[in-house]
Amino acid sequence: MSNDSRRELMLGVWNGLKAATWPMRIRIVKKLGRATPTPAQMSVLQVLLSDEGETTPRELSGCLHITPGTVTGNLNALEEDGLIERVRVQGDRRVIHIRITPRGRERVKKWRAIFEAELSEHFAPLSNDELRQLGSLLGKLEPPRIKSVRSP
Repeated sequence: MSNDSRRELMLGVWNGLKAATWPMRIRIVKKLGRATPTPAQMSVLQVLLSDEGETTPRELSGCLHITPGTVTGNLNALEEDGLIERVRVQGDRRVIHIRITPRGRERVKKWRAIFEAELSEHFAPLSNDELRQLGSLLGKLEPPRIKSVRSP
């Protein structure tokens, strides 16, 4: 296969991925209105919620495979909305831990319910076997997952 043909195939797949997810994103935004988190903000909140405690911006960066600057921008927006809080560690004010607030926990629960309902509707045309196959193919494109980013 020529490089031009492969390039066209890759562009077609990329455009297909965007087209396949965009309608769902639009429906979610319509349901949540201005309170809609960006996908990056939702990822931060999901990590904080599942962490059952606190984490540092550096740990979030490693866990989510994003730059520290990107983490900081997302944290600023989430803190402004009252969904997270930054807590300085006593004895070492250079260390900041990030915690999800009770308001943030409630918002995530609401968003998850809407998101899961949209997922069910969006993927209804696919059988379980087709979903497994699609997941397997997309999994080949993922970066390796880091099991733990906590320092010893």
